[in-house]
Amino acid sequence: CGRKQKGGAIMDATATAKLALDASGLDRGLASAQDSVSRFAKQAGQALVGAFAFGKIIQGFTTAIEKGDELQDIAEKFGVSASKLQMLGNAASVFGSGLDQVSAGLNKLSLAQQKAVSGESGSEALVATFSEVGISLEELRGITAEDIFLKIADSFASGANDGRQFVIVNELLGKAQTDLIKVLNQGSEAIIEQGNAIGVFSNETIAQLSAASDSIKKFQNILTVGFGVAAGKIMEAVEAYGRFAAIKPIIKFFDETKEQPKA
Repeated sequence: CGRKQKGGAIMDATATAKLALDASGLDRGLASAQDSVSRFAKQAGQALVGAFAFGKIIQGFTTAIEKGDELQDIAEKFGVSASKLQMLGNAASVFGSGLDQVSAGLNKLSLAQQKAVSGESGSEALVATFSEVGISLEELRGITAEDIFLKIADSFASGANDGRQFVIVNELLGKAQTDLIKVLNQGSEAIIEQGNAIGVFSNETIAQLSAASDSIKKFQNILTVGFGVAAGKIMEAVEAYGRFAAIKPIIKFFDETKEQPKA
């Protein structure tokens, strides 16, 4: 009986040790699996972050190219500096306006300037309005529309035109641009500071971005034409195969007939 108990105790101890080893191995396996999962998650996370960052870079390039092309097109259309146009558009965006309103206002301002300088009938009123914001007829002959905009801003900021801002903007920049009064009231120094703080491309950079946009559009057009030609060739091949498939049984019949021995 004593031997039995002793033997049973040894077996129980062996089983317990085995279970302990198995449990230890299981723990190691679980720990290893957890470590593998953690490494994979980390690597996958890094890959996703990298892909996201790369996507943001590509998006940034695309946005910059589109912005440069837009600025160059507007600048050429209205005969203004692309860089100053962006700066004024940036400043206007701070007050709820934007590039479209600024470009439209500069266009109208340029037309008013040309009419005032021309001396044609009705130009006297425009000359008087320009004089009201401190711009003489002589100065009008050699100043750009964007610089006139900044001079109007200085006049408004000085308080010299209090109560007349709406009328002046209506006459010089157009009826639809009265929202720009909030921008003009800041004065040229604040406008330039606000506009540059957001970020401004140089005229050269804008021209390069616009050229890049034109090249991309040409390349896209070449690809479109190329794919069109390729699609046409594929359709021709499909149609040719279809015609061949239709006569294939006939060809097979004649081939089999030729192979049959003569009687």
